[in-house]
Amino acid sequence: MSDAAQSPQIGSAFQGQTPLAPKYAAIAVSSSGDNTIVSAVSGKKLLVLQYNYMANGTVNVKWRSNTTDQTGLAYLVANTGKVAPWSPIGWVKTASGEALVLNLSANVAVGGEVCYAEVD
Repeated sequence: MSDAAQSPQIGSAFQGQTPLAPKYAAIAVSSSGDNTIVSAVSGKKLLVLQYNYMANGTVNVKWRSNTTDQTGLAYLVANTGKVAPWSPIGWVKTASGEALVLNLSANVAVGGEVCYAEVD
């Protein structure tokens, strides 16, 4: 038998050789400004592995680590959204001990899901 590394399973994410346990959170927000999607975890960064959201009206959306922008704006109109498929290297990462926040430019309902992992 070979000592060669095996390919990770589909849907797997690792920190070094340690598998990460994915966690899930719903996105259900409608207030202009910062909306906490995942609360801060002491000593951990939140790595977003996959997400999707859809808007009920015209709104600009961006991910933040507390109050620091992590993405540019996504410009949405009614019944449009964004899908970021599974990425083992992640789409967005918060600073250590900071919450994952979705910022909205207007009071518009935005819903979806996020899959994330807590990393060092």
